[in-house]
Amino acid sequence: MSKIPANLLVILAYRDTEMKSSHPLMLTISQLEEASCPIIDLQMRPLEVPVITQLISDTIGCKEEQATPLAELVMYKTAGNPFFVEEFLQTIYQEKLLWFNFETHRWQWDMERIAQDTECSENVIEYLVRTIQKLPTQYQRLLITASCFGIEFDINMLARIMRNPPELKAQLGFLENWYRFCSRHSNSARHSIVTHRSLARSLVVKW
Repeated sequence: MSKIPANLLVILAYRDTEMKSSHPLMLTISQLEEASCPIIDLQMRPLEVPVITQLISDTIGCKEEQATPLAELVMYKTAGNPFFVEEFLQTIYQEKLLWFNFETHRWQWDMERIAQDTECSENVIEYLVRTIQKLPTQYQRLLITASCFGIEFDINMLARIMRNPPELKAQLGFLENWYRFCSRHSNSARHSIVTHRSLARSLVVKW
């Protein structure tokens, strides 16, 4: 019989604004507290400029004083939301506003264009909507249709509804039959593009 480990560390992440006291997770936490199990509650708050500065400095290998102006701009654009900070940095790289100079062997960025050409997002769904709208039309249609299934969808059923042959799985690199949106925000963003499921279904018929 295998030995039961004497020590066990469990890390949980959840949105406290979406958890009711009757939720199984909250009930479990209460039971653990009653059993005198040590629980450390860490509330994630927006990142501050020094943290963003260190993140940029560590990522691109520059001095913190060089990264500070960019960090301050990122803070202004994202309000320190960790999700937006990461996505914003990826966006300015993809749009070539942040690039590696092979002649100087250093990373460079265009502060003026980053300030003028990049948009602020007030919530995750708004950001995801803009990201989806940058995709080719066929992929937008696929995601909108898939969102009508809910958080999970069957790729084979999706292919039939879109009047697409089974090659859809091969074309898009699907290896399994069932897929799940990574979060409710991802699914909500797809709905926001169409605003209503019935409209999405009517569009599917036209396709």
